[in-house]
Amino acid sequence: MAADVPFREVLKLNIEQSRRAFETLMATSEKAWAPAVWPLGDKIIKSFRDNAAAHFAFALRLIASKDASDVLRLYAEHVEERTHT
Repeated sequence: MAADVPFREVLKLNIEQSRRAFETLMATSEKAWAPAVWPLGDKIIKSFRDNAAAHFAFALRLIASKDASDVLRLYAEHVEERTHT
């Protein structure tokens, strides 16, 4: 039965589960420490969320890549975007 599940789908599910776990962690963190570092708390949380969203999106694009050149292109684009941001 497990052999019937495509490897890419398993990876995609794992990434989605990780994203949901991150969101839960961030929601809990916001309640715990954001008021303590006000007004930087909102900026820090937004930065964490934006950065994590970019990395999760990158991971999903990597899973959909077709070959090594596609992976290298995606990686270069991601590094450039993150560096610019």
